[in-house]
Amino acid sequence: MRELQEWMYASIVSPQWPDDTSRLVDPSRLAIYRDMYPMRMHDAMAVDYPALMKFLGEEKFHELVDRYTEHHPSQSYTLNRLGDSFPEFLTDDPFLHDLARFELAMTEVFDAEETPELDPAVFGSIGPDSRLKTIAAFQLHAFDYPVNDFFQSFRDGEELVEPERRKSWVAFHRRDYGVFRLELEERAYDYLSALCDGATIVGAIDGTGATQDELFGWFRDWSAAGIFGGIE
Repeated sequence: MRELQEWMYASIVSPQWPDDTSRLVDPSRLAIYRDMYPMRMHDAMAVDYPALMKFLGEEKFHELVDRYTEHHPSQSYTLNRLGDSFPEFLTDDPFLHDLARFELAMTEVFDAEETPELDPAVFGSIGPDSRLKTIAAFQLHAFDYPVNDFFQSFRDGEELVEPERRKSWVAFHRRDYGVFRLELEERAYDYLSALCDGATIVGAIDGTGATQDELFGWFRDWSAAGIFGGIE
């Protein structure tokens, strides 16, 4: 049975029709699976990268997916992980690379483990030497393009035009089964990144020069968003 399954898999995913079809009662049935396999991959990638597909157009996107899957075929029982290497595949195009990183972050945050948020009442116990842990469904990224604005234009149904290069910083988190994005200023990103790397409250201040007013605003927004999951 294992040998037959391996032959069937190879026959479906290979670009060449199998030389030996003696195992089949009706070889034409194999064509159904061979035709459906790339369509399923296109569908899976379109779910994870909808803005990228809209920007390129379906035909160009599908051609790109075909080239991608030649180098990065599915290695899992589920197609949910098919697009994990897509940003790496697009490094020759800086904007597409950034947009793919952005959309992959949203997918990964959506699929992340569910962990409880920190009770707001506990924030009063935070001291200068405290270390804050984020929830599992959280990611922090720096981009070379304003991809959060671009993605919002996609969501709003606006015309998609490649933006000019400009640094941007985004925190992604999941709450109530929805993925949210917090666009950050560079200093807020640097401070939050330091916390994620294990810095204490005061250590992150020393490393970034954050002011008291900035800290108040940041922690107000971050605690309201529920991105923290624990104190050490």
